[in-house]
Amino acid sequence: MNVYGWDVYISNNLKPIGAETIDGKTTATGVANLFFSADQAARPFVGAVRQAPTVESEYNKDYQREEYVMTTRYGLKLYRPENMVVVITDTDQV
Repeated sequence: MNVYGWDVYISNNLKPIGAETIDGKTTATGVANLFFSADQAARPFVGAVRQAPTVESEYNKDYQREEYVMTTRYGLKLYRPENMVVVITDTDQV
């Protein structure tokens, strides 16, 4: 969804935060929301493929079928931490 030029993605898999106290307010059921710029020149994450996908096959005599296995290596890393903002919200408050 896009709200006033901001792309908003909704997820049920936000990282839970333990007991946290900020400015005198304490929460025990918080979650971490991530905010970052998706501009091409300032993206916070960088990914790379270390090994191109390779496919191997062999015939399984027990099941009388051809079986395939694909192997690849890749990585994703936080490259620009100044572009990543974490906002903790309390799930008990609306």
